[in-house]
Amino acid sequence: MISALSPTTIPIFIELRTITDKRSLSDAISMFLLSIGIKDDGEIFDYLAHSKKIVLLLDGFDEVPSGCVKETILQLDYLQTKHPSLRIIVSSRPRSHIQNAPGFEVIKLEPLKTADYDLFVSRLIASKTKRADVISALNDCEENIKGVIHTPLMLTLVVMIYQTEKEIPTTLADFFDKLFGTVFSKHDKLKAGFNRQHHTELSESSLKELFETFCFMTIQQGVGRSMSSAKFDKIFREAISYASDLKCRNEDFREDIIKVACLMLEEGLDMITFLHKSILDYHAAAFVRDLSDEQIIDFYLVSFENYGQWEHVLQFLKTIDPVRYAREYTLKNLPVALEELNAIINKKNTNDLITYLEKLLPNAVITVSSGGKKEFSRTTISSCELHLEIINSFSTAIFKILNRSSKDELIRAATLSRSEPPRRGYPYELSLRSVVTELGDDEIWELLNIAAFSSQLLLDSAKESVEKENQKSRTLKGMLLKKPQVRLSGA
Repeated sequence: MISALSPTTIPIFIELRTITDKRSLSDAISMFLLSIGIKDDGEIFDYLAHSKKIVLLLDGFDEVPSGCVKETILQLDYLQTKHPSLRIIVSSRPRSHIQNAPGFEVIKLEPLKTADYDLFVSRLIASKTKRADVISALNDCEENIKGVIHTPLMLTLVVMIYQTEKEIPTTLADFFDKLFGTVFSKHDKLKAGFNRQHHTELSESSLKELFETFCFMTIQQGVGRSMSSAKFDKIFREAISYASDLKCRNEDFREDIIKVACLMLEEGLDMITFLHKSILDYHAAAFVRDLSDEQIIDFYLVSFENYGQWEHVLQFLKTIDPVRYAREYTLKNLPVALEELNAIINKKNTNDLITYLEKLLPNAVITVSSGGKKEFSRTTISSCELHLEIINSFSTAIFKILNRSSKDELIRAATLSRSEPPRRGYPYELSLRSVVTELGDDEIWELLNIAAFSSQLLLDSAKESVEKENQKSRTLKGMLLKKPQVRLSGA
């Protein structure tokens, strides 16, 4: 007799960071099924998908290697088309490519709230008294720290820090700095008279400096949260070459970071991954924060032109290096891109708009199938923050235009996009030019105005931040130039 509580659906959980150019999404699914005793020959998966006996839970699309993103999206599209009843849930950081993929509804995850702390922490700490202390500290901590305690992992790390430090840090920089020390020696501090020897024989601060350099080199080389052993070795050589005064062996660094600190983990036969992507991003940002004023200028120039690569690092720098971020990144780079956008908006010329969009979205194609399914594909380009904001919002404007257009209007637009009329029953392919000229552009102009307004707010905030710092400098200089008055007392 089958229990009423017996599961009726098999959850197929795939960590997308495990996808490589040699292991596709289909391979990962087959490996999962094999691990639970199901040898997939294609027909078995088709049966399970068609009969709604499986659900795909795909975690971390933003961690798919850049070279595998297009193929992974194509496979997802194939699965949706072949198995329309198959449930697919994909998690990702915001502004990921998957958000523009057809067939998915974007749902923003509800963050953990203060009211969720007690129940969650009860799973981590058995003692009611100790749990009450932690909950009280969490409720009283600074708002900027509460701002990052909105996922289960981050809440777990905060609890870990509190148990070791007996306090919760007041700033994000403090939080991640203490996290390094906590995970490095969290067990040792509870052991009287025990001090673990570092394999590298570096001090904790020196090891942290080397780790920050390693994280920066990881992002610089376009590597994500996970990497092979060979890639780890290559990045270590780059890091130790830069930080030449921090002498240690590769294997010792790996031992300290993986086995002692647990900031990175070994998975499978040849995969090393960061405990959390934010650890990689923050420590890379800390490396940048400690650069000289001359070095920082070069970094901010390059990062503005390659925003997609450095986005999460820049978000941390906005907090931990606010003045130089405002002065060297926002004020020196954003005005040029904003001036170009404002010129387009002010002229409101259709041909200028098309040229601007084609520059941001080369080879973009909008496809409408005979069944009414709409897809928007584009070539990913290196882009600045403002351009990427426009690109990521553009699909929304495109779908609004397509949804309000009649079938005859779509056919006319498709005809304009090619030398001969499209056959009925075949997908209609529309270019950006045909969409703008034949279907209208009100939604696109609205999008550009919103982007220009938000960018102007960023500029104004940056100017205010820099001026406040300049005022402090002028005040301090005036104080230092004042000669102290010395009174001589008479005999």
